Amino acid sequence: MGSAAVSFAPMARMQLELLAPAATLATGRVAIQAGADALYIGPPQFGARYRAANSLDDIATLAQEAHLFDVRVYATLNTLLYDSELKAAERMAWALHECGVDALIVQDMAFAQMHLPPVELHASTQADCRTPEKVQFLERCGFSRIILARELPPAAIARIRQCTSVELEAFVHGALCVCYSGQCYLSEYLGARSANRGQCAQPCRLPYTLTTLDGLPLACDQHLLSLCDLDRSDHLEQLIQAGISSFKIEGRLKDAAYVQNITAFYRQRIDTLIARNPSLARRSTGHVQIDFEPDPALTFSRPRIPYLLEPRPQGLACRHSPKSMGEPLGPIAGLEGNRIIIATRRPLHAGDGLVIVSGTKTSGLRVERAHGNTVEVRQLPREIRPGDEVYRNANVEARRTLVPARVHRSIAARITLQEAMNAGGYDLVLEDESGHRCSMRLSPHLEPACNADSQRTVWAKQLGQSHDARVQIASVRIEVKSPPFLPIARVNALRRDLVDMLIAVRMAHVPQPRTALREPAQYPASLPTDYRLNVTNKLAQNFYRAHGVANAPLVPQGFVRANGAKELMRTKYCVRYELGLCPRQNPAERANDLRLRGASRPLRLSFDCARCEMVVRPDEG
Repeated sequence: MGSAAVSFAPMARMQLELLAPAATLATGRVAIQAGADALYIGPPQFGARYRAANSLDDIATLAQEAHLFDVRVYATLNTLLYDSELKAAERMAWALHECGVDALIVQDMAFAQMHLPPVELHASTQADCRTPEKVQFLERCGFSRIILARELPPAAIARIRQCTSVELEAFVHGALCVCYSGQCYLSEYLGARSANRGQCAQPCRLPYTLTTLDGLPLACDQHLLSLCDLDRSDHLEQLIQAGISSFKIEGRLKDAAYVQNITAFYRQRIDTLIARNPSLARRSTGHVQIDFEPDPALTFSRPRIPYLLEPRPQGLACRHSPKSMGEPLGPIAGLEGNRIIIATRRPLHAGDGLVIVSGTKTSGLRVERAHGNTVEVRQLPREIRPGDEVYRNANVEARRTLVPARVHRSIAARITLQEAMNAGGYDLVLEDESGHRCSMRLSPHLEPACNADSQRTVWAKQLGQSHDARVQIASVRIEVKSPPFLPIARVNALRRDLVDMLIAVRMAHVPQPRTALREPAQYPASLPTDYRLNVTNKLAQNFYRAHGVANAPLVPQGFVRANGAKELMRTKYCVRYELGLCPRQNPAERANDLRLRGASRPLRLSFDCARCEMVVRPDEG
């Protein structure tokens, strides 16, 4: 297995970026090896995944190692800030710049008012980036990239692309938030843990009971707000045509095996598109060798959907379980004591983990013994019946392939021994696929070889090796008629010195930030100007005032908890549609409000059918 062949051709016009998560330094290293063009990583503070914080030393190390392959590193400073944190956030931005990060991903507009280092600003999806007006506004405010809402179909992305020149990034894989990112106040309302502060308790993954306002049950004890996982691997070409250049994998809380598997999977998909279209190219460099068959089902995986890239389907929610289901095996064909016969042709192994869906319940089992399509478990749950669907969420044999040694990345270089121009002697030249060039002048007084052909073979063989796995000598050229005689150890030493010089040059090469010019910008009148601006500090308030929002409200702590938010979330996902109760599906239905129970406080569901959106509100009835 491997990616596209090594080439020294000039870069193509449109560069595509595969953006992978780095929970830790180790995970980031795995992502680089598996083919990521860029990484996003959380710093010690102010990241929206507080459990994925990293030291500045680790971030600096990762940035240096990433830049060897022209891989960019983006730091996530994407929480809302309080006034007491503004100075610390500004100092963190400078510290991250000194670490070598290439961009800051931010939600809080306070950063646009700070004195920042020369580093790109990327508008987080938490900044609610889903309309042409919002994207135009952010571009004029100096953002180099906009991370779009997951809900946008290609047609909506294309409309944004037509009226802006800023880079557009889109999620293509991983967990889905049920509502528009940055506009969810459910966790804060139910448990005083703000998603916009990086503390989401994920109440959308809890089981709920849905009733009419009169109390008639419609669905009991189901995970009605828990969406399936995103998988747009079959729609990458659509996204490219719509204007996406950065493809983001969600998962800063996922392990290294997940990151390796999913990054390698998308690396192969994107390389296939690049090989077919000469106008496309990778943003980073280095030949990626993938020595296993990547498959999203091998690692953490709920059922996967492209979400709203296709006509709205039912089955967007994982109503039975919010946990990893893994790969579908097939239905139960028979039960014999503690043995389960599964209608599958996939090989099964002792130690595999199974998930069985029985009605609205799921059961997790570990395989004790396996023979053909029959497995034996320690104890069979009572509710399991023939016909129940079986999934495998742990494949012990497949997981053995997911080790760092199964992926490798190297820089392709060619080395040439040639006559020195106008000076006599010889030049030894090393040039890599990016055009970086190192050379070494050899003395004109070297002893000529007695046997030119034999010495040519020695030079070619020894120069073709490399002591550093990060550099692959793709070709050797001996462009002298009679190579000089040197002991093999001396030839090897020259080659090692050249390779070390090349690595030093590449390590020192840091991409320059793109210049994002700030222009006068008026905040769009079509966008909300209430608490949904997410203004929690004076700098952000000043930002909006400077852009035309005279009464930008400063939202105090506890505002949402005290019923200050009339909307806790707004979502393109609709429970009525999911359950077949939508008036568009059945004209006899009415879009009356419904009630959700199961959390610490009851919730009310309203339906904005004109926009095809569902709204979750506090239930004040």
